[in-house]
Amino acid sequence: MTTPKPKKAISRFKEVACKTCGVACKSGKRGLCEKHYNLEQLAKAKAKEKLEKVKIKKKIAREKKADSVSKLRDKLDTVFSKFIRLRDTDKHGVGYCIDCNERVIWKHLQCGHFMSRRIMSTRWDEQNCHAQKDGCNGFEGGRQYEYGRALDVRHGVGTHEAVYMRSRKDKKWTSIELKELIEHYAEKVKELLK
Repeated sequence: MTTPKPKKAISRFKEVACKTCGVACKSGKRGLCEKHYNLEQLAKAKAKEKLEKVKIKKKIAREKKADSVSKLRDKLDTVFSKFIRLRDTDKHGVGYCIDCNERVIWKHLQCGHFMSRRIMSTRWDEQNCHAQKDGCNGFEGGRQYEYGRALDVRHGVGTHEAVYMRSRKDKKWTSIELKELIEHYAEKVKELLK
């Protein structure tokens, strides 16, 4: 009997020239020799790492934007409006419009301003802001004359003039001041909702 001849090991990869350096190699690694394949993988890893750093930078930028003055101003508007509407209602959540004195549920009231909310010095002034029906606040332009008279009745004669004088002062709010006001009025809202 004859012994079978050992079979030749068949290589899965045929010999090809490296695409980068031209050296003949038996590599199934995208037609690259071992050296250039490793360099390509290293470059891909560096690119991936760089992309991760860019993502982290964008995330940090988004977080900084969340603390921008305009975002904080919007957040304070929401909290302050809720406080004013709750402050001007009874324990059942029913309040009176400062202009027309009509009874309305607090969720249907708005935070009306005697001096326009465009004026930053009195935008979050508790004497400048009161619960107001949407009709009186929006459709009838805030009814400033009636509002001024009601201010004097509620807080004492001359209040509307004092608020007017405070509104003539310029005020530029910082993000720190706005954050403090947000915390302050959020706490007051919690107390009123108890």
